[in-house]
Amino acid sequence: MASNGRENKCLLFSFILWDASSKNYTSDVMLSVVNVTTAVFAFLSNLAITVTMIKKTLIATPYDILIGSLTLVDCVAAIVAKPLYIALRMFLHHDQVSCDSLWCLTNVAESAILFCVGCSLLHIVLIAGDRCVALCKAVGYQTTYTKKGTRNVCIKLVFLLW
Repeated sequence: MASNGRENKCLLFSFILWDASSKNYTSDVMLSVVNVTTAVFAFLSNLAITVTMIKKTLIATPYDILIGSLTLVDCVAAIVAKPLYIALRMFLHHDQVSCDSLWCLTNVAESAILFCVGCSLLHIVLIAGDRCVALCKAVGYQTTYTKKGTRNVCIKLVFLLW
């Protein structure tokens, strides 16, 4: 499975490992440092936005609910998807890790990234649709879409997205 050399010689094919054949330890460490920094910043900034929205009761329209949910998706990406990707890049350089473990970690990291990207894109599409309705029906939007029934439908839609 693994060679006696410094790096693991498993053949992994994944869209997140576009350069798995040229395993450069220095570039992977730099990539990991950048990913750790952006993950911490993304988590803290999105958490601050979510806490502010909840404390200030800014959840009045479907747009606000979708933005709040999008910040939570970004928090999940920062605490799940980025660390998995960093672990995968670092484990590529250890010959003690079996090919099966690397394959499993690759699949889990790929699934987490696809989940976060998919949820983010769905939220962005729904936010764009909500903004389109707000622009096209500007007069009735505030009265129609801020009712409690509409808010409940939007909350159910967010749970469906997740």
